Amino acid sequence: MKRLFALALLLSATPAYAGFVTFDVPGGNTYAASVNDDGTVSGYVGPASGPETSYVRAPDGTVTTYQIVPGQLTIAWGINAAGTVTGNYANAKGKIRGFTRAANGTVRRFSMHGVTELDGLAISQTGIVTGVWRDTSAILHGFVRALDGSFASFDAPGGEGTLPEAINAKATVVGSSEDGSLAGHGFLRAADGTLTTFDVDGAGDGFGQGTFPLSINRKGDVAGVYADRHDVNHGFLRRASGTIKAFDVPGATNASPAAINAAGDIAGSYHDDAGLVHGFLRKADGTFQTFDVPGAGTQSGRGTFVNGLNDGGVVVGWIYDDQQGTHGFVGTP
Repeated sequence: MKRLFALALLLSATPAYAGFVTFDVPGGNTYAASVNDDGTVSGYVGPASGPETSYVRAPDGTVTTYQIVPGQLTIAWGINAAGTVTGNYANAKGKIRGFTRAANGTVRRFSMHGVTELDGLAISQTGIVTGVWRDTSAILHGFVRALDGSFASFDAPGGEGTLPEAINAKATVVGSSEDGSLAGHGFLRAADGTLTTFDVDGAGDGFGQGTFPLSINRKGDVAGVYADRHDVNHGFLRRASGTIKAFDVPGATNASPAAINAAGDIAGSYHDDAGLVHGFLRKADGTFQTFDVPGAGTQSGRGTFVNGLNDGGVVVGWIYDDQQGTHGFVGTP
């Protein structure tokens, strides 16, 4: 009885979203990767055969598809307030390189001399890009690409790889690095290059375990996931002050926070006991709202997958249905 009462306190009775719109971009399975504050969605389409195609979806539902090199894969990830997208593409020789695409369609391609692969993963409000590049030993390194096109490469402590995940308006980058046991450790990289590392209490130190920051808001608050020594995923919030709050979604066996907005709300996905995937919104006051997008699958491993949240509370992601198809969605508060 006490446990049920505690869960009732944590779960808000108010629905998280007034409505959902699902959408399909022609060509294959649709994935929504990110959303900016005016509601423009960036994502990509994974066809049954052939290379991926990327798209932007305007707030009115208009979809524009593109490939940086016709006939070669293009995968878009982050989008900023101006509608500029960053991601990666394959050039005519099949080499993976980074790009930005402005709202007017102007494309800039970029790479670093001597790298085997480079991926743009996130873009700041001013257009600074962060991402990852791979060396000849397949080790991952982080980079920041400035507005003038210059690069700053960096490695967080750990030695086995650095993976940036997000960048905020102050050009602070968050991500994780791997140690010799392939456990993850969180890092923040300030605009001046200063690196700060951190671990969530309770994070495991074995293979695939550890601390994995995934998003940062304009205040410097960070949301992410940590895997304990039993390989169970939990959420965490790290305030800009450095204090860390771990949390679990009520009813979840694993939780994967994906994004945090300026208000401190956190959106993500979680698995239940049956293996179904549901969406959640953790409000800044610590209460939770859970949701399922209509049409989401009802079998283990299927359901609602959340990937983005904007400052207006709009959430995006995709559903995996019972026919093994994926469809993009937008949730409006």
